[in-house]
Amino acid sequence: MDVIHFPEDPRPSRWVHPVLALGNFDGLHRGHLKIIERVRRGAAEHGGTPMAMTFDPHPPRVLRPDQAPPLLMTTAQRLEAFERAGVAYPPGEVALLVFKDTRALEVYARDSNADDWRHVTSYGVCGASGKPGPKLAEGDRQVPEGIYGIELLNPASRFHLSLRLDYPNAFDRRMGAADGRVNLGSDIMIHGGAFSVGCLAMGDDVAEDLFILAARTGKENMRVVIAPTDFRQEQPRKIMYEPRWVSMLYANLSEELARFPRMA
Repeated sequence: MDVIHFPEDPRPSRWVHPVLALGNFDGLHRGHLKIIERVRRGAAEHGGTPMAMTFDPHPPRVLRPDQAPPLLMTTAQRLEAFERAGVAYPPGEVALLVFKDTRALEVYARDSNADDWRHVTSYGVCGASGKPGPKLAEGDRQVPEGIYGIELLNPASRFHLSLRLDYPNAFDRRMGAADGRVNLGSDIMIHGGAFSVGCLAMGDDVAEDLFILAARTGKENMRVVIAPTDFRQEQPRKIMYEPRWVSMLYANLSEELARFPRMA
């Protein structure tokens, strides 16, 4: 990938017959990807060079600074972080690993499911209510434990910005039905601020970083793994009054976490 800053950098001589996509590409959602794929096909058909041109700073920061979307890292910083990890930005997939006991969130990325996961960065969790163990019911103040997707990005959250998890997932619903539990709770978020009632409060700055990363990667390419502890380092501990199926949940989490190399 060549990154050229216009007008300072000269155009490489190998860029022949450029076919250009022009836009902000903020979030790089499916519509953007279709445009870029069309550019790539057109360039291949005509022996040209596929290119995408974007803007830095983001145009609203120049035209309407008071309404500009939040940005935590500059373009250069994001490119640098992912280049260090050996992953393109935006990556093909992102995984957020959350450990309750250490209040840590680790970011991993890879370009495709054929590649190994690489650690990119880590953050501290500002607020996470409850204790070790899964979420069982609405109002129990527990942060869930399991493997989740992100189903919604909310830029107008009461807690600055938020990423809503798909809790309860299929496993949660299946165990709830087996136990006779009906109201399992909902609206579990990763959000800004420092106050938590069953969610993961990351502080506003980190929430912005994760929000932008999810928008650029695509929420369908994100996964969130929440565990009571890092099972790559120690075996699950017995939790008092735990449901009988927790050992199966923790076995699933241990298997999932084994895919990710521990930080050096």
